[in-house]
Amino acid sequence: MPKVPKVWNLLFTLAHFRHFLGYQRKGIQMGVKIKTALISVSDKSGVADFAKKLSKMGVKIISTGGTAKKLSKAGLDVIGIESVTGFPEMMNGRVKTLHPKIHGALLGLRNKSEHTAAMKKHNIEPIDLVCVNLYPFEQTIAKPDCTLAEAIENIDISLSP
Repeated sequence: MPKVPKVWNLLFTLAHFRHFLGYQRKGIQMGVKIKTALISVSDKSGVADFAKKLSKMGVKIISTGGTAKKLSKAGLDVIGIESVTGFPEMMNGRVKTLHPKIHGALLGLRNKSEHTAAMKKHNIEPIDLVCVNLYPFEQTIAKPDCTLAEAIENIDISLSP
């Protein structure tokens, strides 16, 4: 797995994590094949290098707004989030990943037939890895001249843990 800067949170989807933990408890080593990653970061330092390493491993990359632009500019093939959801990013980027096609791709348990049937029925492709970071809320509100509006714009509620 490529090295991840400290400012990022790297998450395996719940299904992969549970599957991984189950095998680890039994003492069985296993490799999880990551086919699709969602990358959406506020701090974009190092993101292109990270994504290039994933791409070289054959990972399909889905991304949002500014992150997608940065990755595309770096020469990477990126699938824009709007291509997955069928909706444009809206409300100044506040609404982009809040969609059943994203949450279903992250939360669907692949070992449960009802989940896989729902994913198939609604054309939801699983996302195996998520790389996100929070907006710089603490740094923003630490500024002496920070306004309430500026503070509110730096509250992150979507994919970040």
